[in-house]
Amino acid sequence: MIRDTSATYPFICSFLFLIAIITIFFYVLDPTEPKFVLDDVMVSNLTNSVGAFTPRLDVTISARNPSHYLGIGYHGLRAYVEYQSQRITAPDVLLFPPDLYQSEGDDGATWTSSLSGDAVILSPMLLQKLNTDILNVTIHVVGRLRGEIGVLKSVWQSFDVNCFASLPLGNTSEWDPPADGGRRSNSGGGLKFALSQPCSTAIS
Repeated sequence: MIRDTSATYPFICSFLFLIAIITIFFYVLDPTEPKFVLDDVMVSNLTNSVGAFTPRLDVTISARNPSHYLGIGYHGLRAYVEYQSQRITAPDVLLFPPDLYQSEGDDGATWTSSLSGDAVILSPMLLQKLNTDILNVTIHVVGRLRGEIGVLKSVWQSFDVNCFASLPLGNTSEWDPPADGGRRSNSGGGLKFALSQPCSTAIS
């Protein structure tokens, strides 16, 4: 018995066409990885006493959208600081602004935040390393992003930005910075470092 399959052809073709459209949709709207930069860090407090560490860092971070046709929407951006893989500030402090739209090719997206920790307990080994003149920290920015073209929007994707900063503090008891080519200045409320340092970004 020969079975007539001609009736199933339109269904199969329609199904394949739908799959192709969905694939193209997600490919086109898949956001290009934004290029984040750690612009500056101001260290306004570094208190180390009886095994507890109390830091405060004010950070400015910017991003460039390298895509020439796709905008990027950011949602719920938060930040924290790690020292030697240990978190030393409050978890996930909101950046300002936490939600932002960045048009294609734009490099003017900027966020600021004050990141601080209250009597963070560190191991004796880490406390000993803190006595050096250079503070090496990693500033993490986490949140969600999506691609946008007009009314078309992709699904939200999580991302994690890592910004490494090596801060030559000098004598922290005096907060008197030496001349070093303008990268470091005494702002009256602490030491400010102009870095303009690229960060790494992972999208999942």
